[in-house]
Amino acid sequence: MFELNQVLVERNNRKILDIPNLQLPSDQVCVILGHNGSGKTTLMQCLARQLSPDQGEITFNGQSLSRFSQRKLAQNIAFLPQSLPISSGLTVRELVQLGRFPWRGTWGKLKRDDHTIIESAIEQVGIDQYANQFVEDLSGGERQRAWIAMLLAQESPVLLLDEPTSALDIAHQYELMSLLKKLNQETGQGMVIILHDINLAARYADCIFAMKQGRCFFQGSPEALMQPDRLEALYGIPMSLIQHPDNSSKVALVC
Repeated sequence: MFELNQVLVERNNRKILDIPNLQLPSDQVCVILGHNGSGKTTLMQCLARQLSPDQGEITFNGQSLSRFSQRKLAQNIAFLPQSLPISSGLTVRELVQLGRFPWRGTWGKLKRDDHTIIESAIEQVGIDQYANQFVEDLSGGERQRAWIAMLLAQESPVLLLDEPTSALDIAHQYELMSLLKKLNQETGQGMVIILHDINLAARYADCIFAMKQGRCFFQGSPEALMQPDRLEALYGIPMSLIQHPDNSSKVALVC
């Protein structure tokens, strides 16, 4: 469980993030929504300790994030930024091996258990056939799966993903979210994911945290958010809902 208390981030005397009190579950698929500039990435960076708030405190399972060593933090929280780090010259297996760094360090030799974890992570995301290929030679969807395999090899109980679907076509977006939902159900690892697509979020999220102008606009179930007036207030544009033809969920449309 992440808990934020009086968290404030300012830039040029403007409040980028202003969260008086917030609890985010760390064992579910929790999606962060909001328009561009609403503070989503700033919040994610604070959760990942890539950014320190100007005021307030963030705790993870009752302990202040500021008190975690870098290694201990990585053992508990895995973070995938929107702009992926350069991985030129690395095969998929070599990239996934980097996930063992928090447990073995720079010079630590990988043991049999490490190799088992690495191969299992590659298998879990369904890219076994690409294990010896260079990451830069993969398609966008396959590359995202490789990075997620690295996070799985890290064995952190919580994964933070900043817009993992942003560079993918619609088919790969749904494939990736289906994979993350499946991993959450099978491994118990929590997912905190920034998305832009309200319908993608409503389909796969257990809970949604919606932001507007750096503040909490909504927190609750997808069903509770999927109301025309609430969506219009969040995005500033008239929206309507239709019934999904194959299940009981609703689909949001711009009027």
